[in-house]
Amino acid sequence: MRVTASPSKRRSRSRSRPVRDLKESGCKRLEVTTTQRGVYPDERAIKLMSDEERRATRNGTIAQDIRFTYQISYCRSGRFPKEAGG
Repeated sequence: MRVTASPSKRRSRSRSRPVRDLKESGCKRLEVTTTQRGVYPDERAIKLMSDEERRATRNGTIAQDIRFTYQISYCRSGRFPKEAGG
């Protein structure tokens, strides 16, 4: 018997938006935000939670939606710019 997680319970999503133009033509600094639904925090994450967050997740036994944001320099042609510009 094979058990798999329901697609509705484990969804991840990404979106990006331009932050600023770079010196190189056709290149921009992008901010990418990725979210994942239904994530259970590990021990390290539980230690970093405030008392209120710990209570809200019943000490990590309730899944959370997690968001991670990072920036990357990228060109319209699909390549990375010659200078990072971060």
